Amino acid sequence: QLQALGVTAVLNLAPQSCDDPVGSYAAREIGYTALEADDFSDYPLLELHLEQARELYAEVAAAGGTLLVHCFAGVNRSAAIAVALLMLTMRTPLVPTLTSVAALRPFVLTNRSFRRQLAELARREGLLGGEGGGGGGGGGGRSVGAEEAAPAAAPAAAAARRAASC
Repeated sequence: QLQALGVTAVLNLAPQSCDDPVGSYAAREIGYTALEADDFSDYPLLELHLEQARELYAEVAAAGGTLLVHCFAGVNRSAAIAVALLMLTMRTPLVPTLTSVAALRPFVLTNRSFRRQLAELARREGLLGGEGGGGGGGGGGRSVGAEEAAPAAAPAAAAARRAASC
């Protein structure tokens, strides 16, 4: 099924909880990377894991591949990393990114700390909702995340707007 989606690499953010079929990936020439991340309030997810995820994405994109980002439930860790990757590689503002993917997966980013981290990243990068900078360019490869298409939710978009205004 991953091959049908064009997935060429997998990033697992919860390897102790998710027993991925690493041997099956290797047999299908799908790359695999595991980063142990936690999902609790005030865990510095982006500080600890974004750069590694970004480097992996860059490698996969340069090869014309697709990266699947996942965690235990596909709600917080993978969604936050996938949204951050979309913002940074596509230079798309946070709020429109969250809003545009809400229809795909409306129940992610329940961890307020991760939403705040995304808002702070967007602020640093000039990618808050109403600002310019966004829409295109960059990337190269496709990102599939949080169990499909790096989705986030309308409630997360509203929370990001609130966090961005703090």
